[in-house]
Amino acid sequence: MNDRPVLDRNLDSKIFRDYYYLKEELVNFCRENGIPVSGGKIEIADRIAYFLETGKILSVSSERKKGMAISVLSEDAKIEANFVCSEKHRIFFREHIGNSFSFNVAFQKWLKNNTGKTYKEAIAAYYQILEDKKKRKTKIDKRTWQ
Repeated sequence: MNDRPVLDRNLDSKIFRDYYYLKEELVNFCRENGIPVSGGKIEIADRIAYFLETGKILSVSSERKKGMAISVLSEDAKIEANFVCSEKHRIFFREHIGNSFSFNVAFQKWLKNNTGKTYKEAIAAYYQILEDKKKRKTKIDKRTWQ
């Protein structure tokens, strides 16, 4: 079983990004530290990472949201450095993979570790990850009675 670091003010932002936290945990952390809790899980996680890096609270600006343009991705586009699972990426992958698409942990790690590869390669990797998942048998540990 993986030991996930406790989400607190002393956690390194890069380590924070490497682990999965429930939205409820992120919201609780935000409330304890005066960080805005509006928006989706990705936006909240971005605010927490910024807070852990700088100690400053990133405010939510409706102007910033209005001004954000969702750029169009193509299969030939390169995966950018510091990849973040954003709405534009979700839209792209759902259009190419289908509504069953989700950013599973293995795929997120693949995206973050394959900067410079194309989104076409990412789509192929997603299907490969699903195939590998199907082929593996789940290992159930022996139960210890106390």
